[in-house]
Parts: sequence; structure tokens; C-alpha cells
Amino acid sequence: MGAESKDVVKNEGKNGFIGKDVSWRETKECPLKYSQNEKCNSIISTVNISSEVENRGTPEQYYKQAICELTGTANEDLAKHIIINGALSLTGSKKPESHNIISQALAEYQPRDQHEARLCVQSTALYDHGMNYLFQLKSNKNLAQSEFYLKNAIKLLRLHNETIEALGKYRRGGTQNVIVQHVQVNDGGKAIVGNMIAG
Repeated sequence: MGAESKDVVKNEGKNGFIGKDVSWRETKECPLKYSQNEKCNSIISTVNISSEVENRGTPEQYYKQAICELTGTANEDLAKHIIINGALSLTGSKKPESHNIISQALAEYQPRDQHEARLCVQSTALYDHGMNYLFQLKSNKNLAQSEFYLKNAIKLLRLHNETIEALGKYRRGGTQNVIVQHVQVNDGGKAIVGNMIAG
């Protein structure tokens, strides 16, 4: 289902990186792709099926399996709800690209349950809107509007970071590890040498 890319690419273009080797990390490709149906003006989904499982079920079964795995849920309706609401929350949400962005984000995050899926979708939408405000700020000449765009971008991107932190905390089960890397001891003081983990 996932595509591995471990090749080393040598880029000799004009955009820098001349002579530098770039190693790509393993990526997970989303099995679902959305496109526009021109006849009835609706968004349709396509499931990529690997050749090894091609004759083991109906397209509907593959779709249900793919959408449930993508969202970490067991219920197809809940999975659709998460993806559709995520896509509708993005800027320019009436396009199939919004569904593809949400689906690919979920494929990258690999949520284990509905709560992780919702946090993944929420962080994607917050990032999208925050960056949209920064884009509008760049082209704006009005000081009051620029201030409005900047404040909202900061708020949304801060919420994005907090959502990612909440997702990480949820995945760790609420435990927090603190690693002390620098210790300074004055004369007559005592210190513990080694890794300290506080729970």
C-alpha cells in the first residue's frame, strides 16, 4: 500500500543543492484519490488496489477497508464524516483536492482511532487557514487589515502546534519524559549524573 523511496537523488539544477545528495524518507501513499465527476458535478473516490489482493472482494469492500484504515476507525460512516468535514474545513473546500489533502494527511499521520484522526484533520485545517492568512498578509497594503491577518495567522498556527502536541500526548498515553542535558554544579553542591526521566 505504501510506496518506499530510498533512492539517493543528485540534483544539479539552478535552485541550489548542486552536488548534494538528498535522501528521501519512506512515504505512505494514500489508497484513496478523489476527483470531480463532470456529469453530475460531484466528487467521486477511487481506491488503488494492489495486484496481490485484486480478486479478493468487491470494490465497495475495498473502499470500506481503505477509508476505515485511513481514519483508524471500524465504521465507514464515521470515517466518511471525518474526511468530509476535514475537506469542507479547508480553504477552497468544494474541490476534490481538499479531500485528497485530508486523505494524504491521514495517510501520513496513520491515526490509530477516531480521536487521533480528528486531531490530524484539525491540525491540517488549522495549518491551512493560518498559512492562508499569512498569504493574504503578504499582498495587503492596508495596515489595519495586515494586523488582522497577522494576529489571526499567529493564533491559528499556535493552535496548530497545540493540536500536534495534544496528538503526541494522546499517542504517548499522557506520559511525559523530561531529559536533562546540561547540569551545572557550584562549589559544595551535589549533582546526579545520568539521564533523568520525570513522569
